[in-house]
Amino acid sequence: MRKIRDFHIAKRVEDIGFYAGYVASSYMLGRALASVFWGIVADRYGRKPVIIIGTIAVVTLNTLFGLGVNYWMAITTRFLRGSLNGLLGPMKAYASEVFPEEHQAFQCFKGIIM
Repeated sequence: MRKIRDFHIAKRVEDIGFYAGYVASSYMLGRALASVFWGIVADRYGRKPVIIIGTIAVVTLNTLFGLGVNYWMAITTRFLRGSLNGLLGPMKAYASEVFPEEHQAFQCFKGIIM
C-alpha cells in the first residue's frame, strides 16, 4: 500500500486500497491465464526447465517491481510475474514423486477421513 501511495495515483487516501487491489489481482490474472500453458510445457519438456524459468522470472520481476517508478510498471511486472511463474503445478508433482507416501501430508488427512 505504501508503494501505491508513493505513485500518487490515488486522489484520496481512501482510494489507495482500490488501486492496490488492481496491482494484487494482476498477478492472479496472469497466473490464471498462463497456468495451463505452463502445465503443457512441463509435460512436453519436463519440469526442470519450467522450474528454472519460473525461479528466474520471480527473482527478476520482483526486483523490477521493487524498483518500479510508476503505477503501470507495478501492474505490468505483477502480471508478468504471474504469467511467467509456472512453479506451483510442477513443484507439487515433483514433491509427490520425490517424497515417499508416508511423508506426504495428504496421507495423514486421508487416514482421518476414511
